[in-house]
Amino acid sequence: MTQLPSNIVKKRVFVQETVKVFEESKWTIYVWWVVQGVVAGAFGAMTFSPQLASPWWLLTAYLLAVFVIKRASMKLAQRLFAGDTWWLVTNIFLPSFLLAAVAAAVSRLTSWIVIALPLVVVLSFVIGMFHTTLRIAHVREFITWVWRAAPLGTVAALTGWLFLYTNTLTLSTASSAAAAGAIVGFLYAFLTTALLALMWDVSGSQSKSGTAYVDKHDEFEEGLKLHAAAIAANPKDSRVYVERALVHIRRGDLDQAQSDAERALALDPRSREAQAVRAIILSEQGEVDAAISEFHKLVDCKLGYQVGYLYRGRAYSRKGDYDCALYDYKHSLRLAEDAALTLVNRAETYYQMGDYDLAIADCDAAVSAKTMMCSVWTMAFVVRGKCYAAKGKYKLAKSDFEDVFNNSTDATLVKEAAAGLHALPVIDDVDDPD
Repeated sequence: MTQLPSNIVKKRVFVQETVKVFEESKWTIYVWWVVQGVVAGAFGAMTFSPQLASPWWLLTAYLLAVFVIKRASMKLAQRLFAGDTWWLVTNIFLPSFLLAAVAAAVSRLTSWIVIALPLVVVLSFVIGMFHTTLRIAHVREFITWVWRAAPLGTVAALTGWLFLYTNTLTLSTASSAAAAGAIVGFLYAFLTTALLALMWDVSGSQSKSGTAYVDKHDEFEEGLKLHAAAIAANPKDSRVYVERALVHIRRGDLDQAQSDAERALALDPRSREAQAVRAIILSEQGEVDAAISEFHKLVDCKLGYQVGYLYRGRAYSRKGDYDCALYDYKHSLRLAEDAALTLVNRAETYYQMGDYDLAIADCDAAVSAKTMMCSVWTMAFVVRGKCYAAKGKYKLAKSDFEDVFNNSTDATLVKEAAAGLHALPVIDDVDDPD
């Protein structure tokens, strides 16, 4: 079983603090980013500029100067910005420096455009991708943000390289290099900041953080607090109600889940996610036929809707229609990126069918699979424990049940594990039968 990380409190505070700092002073941060980009870009181009024709042995001195400036800016940021988020406002410095350095270095190394152009494009895109992937940004659709922001590094570096390649700037050698680099840094900082402002979504970010706390650490109370903060930030976003409803379902609070699902549907009657939540609630309440009917609509209206297949399979399993359940689990596994949840549900179906070996194999696969939800492992231990008990392997069953009972915070699974332990016969020192 996974244990609660010792730094979870620090992470939780960091999420909340980051949101607070950005909400209160994001425009100051945006200006700071642009200034950082301009300064870093100027130094990046000057370090590698073909116009300066500096000897390569001076590179160490240049880089040392850049390091000193970056450290000084970090110290200043610690004074200007609250909390432990000061380092976020300095993260534009290095990529701006590198983008300007690429533009200048390529311009210095070769004048052949057929070589220089691909080099600038590839290297600058890699720098932009690396930076935007690691950059903590409270945005809608993080992957979309990364793929939109990364090409902006290419745009900035290409612009600076063209200025150097065509000798457009007629200033002195040092000032020309600095100006070209400053343009690179300004463009990259300004364009990525403008994109961030357009995609800013603190509500969605808090909601995702709340779900992550529940998935990774079973911290329901803290997860619900973050969801409440997300709803307070944007009470008209149906998605945050859907996310909180799913947490309530996992907690066993179906009334609260239904309230959130109805609110989400009132805001967006076409929300497929809210409709799925409503169907899941029906299934959990024992209204299996009504749930299956709802899932039919969801699976039919969007080909390859993995959640529909998964939870319709669960509903079929509860109804005792195991063939249909296994059919849906097969499709869910084909579509799911995180297959562990489907595997453990199929294991439960195999257990109900009496196919204990198949169930244990699915539990073993779920435990070893990559998953964001630690509760999946807990479910796998419960199901595997029941299978071991049914096969007469009481020591193995006891080990799985005790693992759940001693480590999980999921009340439903702990109750099931406790019942499994209570039902086991007295175990002596004799090995379990093969």
